[in-house]
Amino acid sequence: MLKTGKVRKDVEKLVPRLRLVRASLVIPVDIDDSDSRANYLIEERISGTFVKYINNNSAVPARILDSKEAEIGLFLCFVQHIQYRLSNEMVYLSDFQGSGDLLTDCQVITGSDFVNNFGDGNCTAAFKNFRSEHQCNQFCRAFGLQALS
Repeated sequence: MLKTGKVRKDVEKLVPRLRLVRASLVIPVDIDDSDSRANYLIEERISGTFVKYINNNSAVPARILDSKEAEIGLFLCFVQHIQYRLSNEMVYLSDFQGSGDLLTDCQVITGSDFVNNFGDGNCTAAFKNFRSEHQCNQFCRAFGLQALS
């Protein structure tokens, strides 16, 4: 599945350094009306140009990316491939978006039609087509991933 050992130096230099934004759940305490509390999810501020790398209903990067963004999109496709394989083909993340090295609001994608704990963004049709739509790229090959189809 994944070769152990050294990765080619030319590919290692291309691996983007990305992270998810920091986020917190805020639950304010309202002494007067404890039954009507609102909960808030707050995230670290993202500045710069917002980019959609991969949509939640697709296994390929968005088409309108510049060269650096396209490279990140390919890397995120590779990440999906790893997640799919390491989860015994049960789940992967998609809907990658953000700015610079920050990613936010990823979507869990599963093939489960009967229990959807991951919201309306869980595109089960995309999951069912993942094996045929994923296109291995230089990252998949450099890390020794076996093709899905």
